[in-house]
Amino acid sequence: MDSFHPLLSALLARSDAAAALIGSGITSVTMALPDVGFDGLPQGLPQGLTDFIYWASPEDRHFLLGCEQVVSVETTGQRHIGALAAALQSMQTNWRQFDLDDLGQSPALFTGFPFAAASANDATEHTTAGLSAFLRLPLITLQRQRAVCSLTLNWHRDKGDGEAAKAAWLHALQRLLIAVSSPIDAAPCANPLRRVSATPNDATWLARVGQATQDIHQGLLKKVVLSRHIHVVAPRRFEPARLLINLAQRFPSCVQIAMTGDFGVLAAATPERLIRLKHGRLHSDALAGTWRRDPDEGRDALLGFDLQHSDKALHEHQLVVDAILRRLAPVSSDLTYPEEPLLMRLRGLHHLWTPIEGKPAREIGLLDLAERLHPTPAVGGAPSAAALDWLARHGETRDGLYTGVFGWMTPGGDGDLSVVLRCAVLKDNHAHLSAGAGIVGSSDPIEELAETELKLAAMLDALEEA
Repeated sequence: MDSFHPLLSALLARSDAAAALIGSGITSVTMALPDVGFDGLPQGLPQGLTDFIYWASPEDRHFLLGCEQVVSVETTGQRHIGALAAALQSMQTNWRQFDLDDLGQSPALFTGFPFAAASANDATEHTTAGLSAFLRLPLITLQRQRAVCSLTLNWHRDKGDGEAAKAAWLHALQRLLIAVSSPIDAAPCANPLRRVSATPNDATWLARVGQATQDIHQGLLKKVVLSRHIHVVAPRRFEPARLLINLAQRFPSCVQIAMTGDFGVLAAATPERLIRLKHGRLHSDALAGTWRRDPDEGRDALLGFDLQHSDKALHEHQLVVDAILRRLAPVSSDLTYPEEPLLMRLRGLHHLWTPIEGKPAREIGLLDLAERLHPTPAVGGAPSAAALDWLARHGETRDGLYTGVFGWMTPGGDGDLSVVLRCAVLKDNHAHLSAGAGIVGSSDPIEELAETELKLAAMLDALEEA
């Protein structure tokens, strides 16, 4: 902490200036920081700050960490995404933003919402079930975009005057700087896992796949995504920071997520972007169709080729592409995408991938686009209404943010939202994981079960060294 004393003193001096700017509504003050080594979730953070939220794209060298909350909006009901958009619009009307060092960076809000509207009866121990759709403005936000590191101090006048803001910032900054300065033990540390349970069990899940294929052949729907959830325990408690290091090494192109709650810590490394809006352009990923990889380069290339020419995988993938294009077309122009799906190569897995880009209508914001898109057939099914109804009638459950959405956005509406996949909910030495598979008419139940195990293995391997 001694090495950070001059930095803390400098930040306190600038916080005096920031506090003087506080008026009615929300005030955000962004300033440059020297390189404090922020390139991942600090290992000391879960112990030092029990209320944090984190997003990172390691491949893009973009990291965001929010601590505590100055504004928190939670909504439930079928229009929960629309309610978040309305809350944001209300916040925008009285929001003063100051960029002291002309960095060109806006304050970041974090947002997320579950696969389906939350119910108070959904909450269960060690899971994120029951988590409402949320929009959060942190008390302080640490951000790194490649070589530029910045700090944003946020405040809402309803919480007190400038002196109250300075006291709150100081308290959080001291703990944040201690956490960031704590060395991370990145060395692999064996933490063998024991599988406690699977929900549903294999027999029930295989029967559900069989019923789904039967209903698809009868024309009741075209695709439905079924999920499995497992509970594992380890000899010692899991370290979220070490887990994210492991995931970044294994999946550098995936977006990383971490957040705290009564459930513990949610951590994820997801390959699927729901929607990004930046400088007037949108980007969405159609990701569906999965198969394993092989350590042998030649056999691996053949497996990728087979996936790209699999009638079953291509059909499953095209349902997702068609749905995204259909939902974006009324509010977007100049939609572009490759004619044939690309191959996304991740450690252990091949995915069929179609990136879609376009220009949204001027009045359309990030949350408006998210509401149009979510859930895509990649996590729900097709047609959407029929698939969601089928899932509800056949006992399908999703734990909170699994296959929901998580990301960040600016007050102006730019941002990046991802579908929450490859995730684990950690509490002490317990972890709950989920994985799913898209079922179409030609699906084989045993092969679909194997696909979920492949997806679970991505997180299980990283957990065994966390």
